[in-house]
Amino acid sequence: MTDNLEIFRRDFLNANTWAQRKDGVPLYLIDKLTPEDLLTNSSKNMKLIIAHSIFQICQDSKMIDIALEETPEITNPTNLIDILYLLPDFNDERVNAMLNNFRDHQEYLVAYNAARALGLSTDEVVEKFRSTSSSTERNLPKAKIKWWQKIFGAG
Repeated sequence: MTDNLEIFRRDFLNANTWAQRKDGVPLYLIDKLTPEDLLTNSSKNMKLIIAHSIFQICQDSKMIDIALEETPEITNPTNLIDILYLLPDFNDERVNAMLNNFRDHQEYLVAYNAARALGLSTDEVVEKFRSTSSSTERNLPKAKIKWWQKIFGAG
């Protein structure tokens, strides 16, 4: 880890008091950091968050490549779901295609949130998981019959 990144983490991210953080990140710390400092020493989901931020600031196309490389490597569904909502901001056909492929993910919540991130209806994803036998494994409830429907009929 570079000295600049260590200083940033120690003096801002790991600051113990509000007084150290209340004015935001000291610009002199950010000015000393390079994208490589941040991207090299970060977890996959943090790399994507950083790449997303850098892309929003300067439209650096290398950040799209990072998104394409790192997103499929994220195995934690909770982290992946957070990342799915960042991907449309890259405005890239390859990233959108990758996001669209997540609509077929074996985890219901990943597939559902991929559809939401694309702005598409989730009906297809919900129906797919309801109709498969794996829906009970994923704890997705089948359409429930109410107790009164059992006694008096569905009408």
